[in-house]
Amino acid sequence: MGAFNVYNPIGPCPNCGNTVNQRFQFKYGECNLYEYHIGAEIIWGGNQRGKPNPGLIALDACGEECPVCDWAEDHAVIFVDGGRLVCVGPNKAKYSFSKPYNIIEIRPARSQFHVFDYQKPEFPIFDYEKEQE
Repeated sequence: MGAFNVYNPIGPCPNCGNTVNQRFQFKYGECNLYEYHIGAEIIWGGNQRGKPNPGLIALDACGEECPVCDWAEDHAVIFVDGGRLVCVGPNKAKYSFSKPYNIIEIRPARSQFHVFDYQKPEFPIFDYEKEQE
C-alpha cells in the first residue's frame, strides 16, 4: 500500500456500539504515518500526495478493525475543509474516487460571496463540535 496517514476519531463503533478510537488510513498531504485528530491541519512535505487545497475536499479512506469486535469500515470518506480534517463517515458509493490521488474537490475556498451547504455523510460521523463536548 505504501506510506499513508491515519485519522483517529473517537466515537461509537457502528457494529458493536462501544466507544472506541477508530482509525482510518488515507493518502493526502505528506504521507509519513502521521496520526491526525479532528480539526488537525494537514502536514505537507517530501512524500506528499495531492496538493494543498483551501476548499472542501473528500478523501478516499479505509477503516481499520474495531479493537472490540474486529468490524471495519472498508469504504470511508474523510472531509477536509480549509486544510483541516472535519469529519469521516461511510462512503456508501456516493463518491467515486479515481487514481492516482483519490481526492474529490467538493467546493473551492470559501469567500464572503460564496455560500455552500454540503451534506455530511450518514452515521458514523465524528465532527469537531461533537468531540469538543
